[in-house]
Order: sequence, then C-alpha cells, then structure tokens
Amino acid sequence: MKAMRRLGLVAVAVGLAGWPNASVIRSQEQELAQAKQVKNVVVLPRVVHGGDPQSKFAFVKVLPTVAFSDSEVSHPGQFANRHDWALSEDGEEPLAFGIDDFFEFSFDLVLMGTPPGTKFAERKEAGIIITTSVAGEGQYIVNTDAHEVVAFGGPFPFFKFDLSYNSGDVITMGIRYFRDMDGKRKIIYRANDKSSPPLEFTNLEQGIPGPFFIKGYIQTVINTDIPKNSAAAAFTNIRWNGQLLTGGTTAGECR
Repeated sequence: MKAMRRLGLVAVAVGLAGWPNASVIRSQEQELAQAKQVKNVVVLPRVVHGGDPQSKFAFVKVLPTVAFSDSEVSHPGQFANRHDWALSEDGEEPLAFGIDDFFEFSFDLVLMGTPPGTKFAERKEAGIIITTSVAGEGQYIVNTDAHEVVAFGGPFPFFKFDLSYNSGDVITMGIRYFRDMDGKRKIIYRANDKSSPPLEFTNLEQGIPGPFFIKGYIQTVINTDIPKNSAAAAFTNIRWNGQLLTGGTTAGECR
C-alpha cells in the first residue's frame, strides 16, 4: 500500500499539457460534441490470460484516478496477469463504441515494478488497450524491460516514440481518434509533449471497427523464480475529450 500511495502522490502532481496539431483538433469540435458520454470506469480483474490466480491484486478507483497493485505474481500459471479498467457510462459495464465514435483520451501514468525488469521474464507493462470484436486489440504501452513507448497491434498503426521509459517514471499518454480534413479516419498518439503525426489506418475497415472498448491496463509476466515479483500503477488525471473524468469511488481486492 505504501507503493500505491507513492504512485498516487507522484502522478497527481503532473499536469496535462495541451495537444499539438491544434488546427486539426479544432476541425473536429463538432464531432467531439456529439461523442458518447463517459461518466465512470469499471474495473476488470484478471482478463485474457489464465495468469496467476494466487497473486494478490488490489485496486482503488477515486476518479480521476485509478490505481492497481498486483503482488507475488510468482505462482505457476499461464504467461502473465492482466488487469483492465474500461470506460463506462454506469460504472457497471464497459461502454461500447462504433467506428465513427471519435474521441480524445488521455491520462498520466506511473508504473513501478519489483524487480523493475531487465529482461522479458521480468516484464511489467501498462498503458491503453482498445479491444475490438473483429480486429484484435490495439495497444499503446510502456514497458520496464525494453523501456519502450510504443503503439502496435489490432487496428493500430505502428508508432514508436524516441523515448525511454523506466520503472517509476511519470508519463502522459493519450490518443486522438478523428476524421481528418481529407475524410480519412486517423489516430494521433501522445507521449508527454511529443505527438505522432496523424496516422492512417491500413486495416480493411480503415478505422477502429466497432463494437470496441477503451481501457487502461497493467500486465505482469509470471516469474516463479522471484517470490516478490510485483507491479503497481497509477492512472491519474484521466481525461475524456479534454475533461477530467469524475465519478464513483470504489476499492477492492481479489485473490
């Protein structure tokens, strides 16, 4: 819990800077005004992988902050533990989006690993995942072993920032999904004060096909040789279309 408190205090202190490419963004104001209304998030523990069911997972949701802690990820299991939180309207179910539901989504993230991770067998990662029904998952992540800030997978155009991420760093991460002036759907990734260029989609749908779900996540690779193998992350200043997300308060643990 001391680690989680530290995460929250460090990350809350980081403000959200403005997006670049302001002329592109202004052209999308009408579409964002019609965007779906996100009012809450829902925590989804132990998703996708079988993982380590004996690890100690705990979370706190005090919007605009969500904090996860997963400790002792060291028991025999399937590859890794992954825990998500998804944007929601009611705090009970993830909110589904369609291909033309354009948006801006961002947060400040700090990820800490024990050990920090110097090889894949010690990897801790966190970031944004968009889960689609037909095109897999697009991931925009940081990790502690390869020190990457990178987007890939599913419908996402690949992009890697010239940045190095280390355990305990605070980083602002965001994505902007929009229709550009040329009529094409595009995405911009943001890392701190840096942004990718507007990137076109190359998948069949030429966008993020619906229904899709927008999530934050943490993932820890199981390591049976390290009994205290653990990770914690705080997602703070969560913003939806430029506005801080405020809503319900919950806490819990799963074992």
